[in-house]
Amino acid sequence: VRYVLQCIYTGEISLDDSAHDNAAAHIGALTSAHHNADASHQPTLILTGQDDLQQLILVANEIGFWRLKLVLEAELVRKHLTKGTMIGALIFADQHNCVVLKDAAMRMAAANKQNFFTHPDFSKLILHPQLMGEIHAICSGRAA
Repeated sequence: VRYVLQCIYTGEISLDDSAHDNAAAHIGALTSAHHNADASHQPTLILTGQDDLQQLILVANEIGFWRLKLVLEAELVRKHLTKGTMIGALIFADQHNCVVLKDAAMRMAAANKQNFFTHPDFSKLILHPQLMGEIHAICSGRAA
């Protein structure tokens, strides 16, 4: 946990899209640096994938770093919340108390209510009856 926070603060981990554009060059540099013990510059580790952001949310949640958690949730919404991922995002957000992510996914569900209940992942919600009730309420206009 301390290592992750140290990497974030020192800039060794980036959530910046521009860093992702140079990922191929960084991978080559990382491989060279790994094999060269006296290499002084390590490339920035890029954490922009959905799984990376979710794992960082879990770490932030574990240590009570709620500001980081909110930033990571917003980043997850901005980069990865789509009609295809909204059900998985709803379940993750509900399980880990991700207010920003859950709100955005709920709004997306309400905006796509015609297709929501026929979504290929809809059956995953069966194990989450309370969440299903919240979704039904927002889709039927009973919740703001």
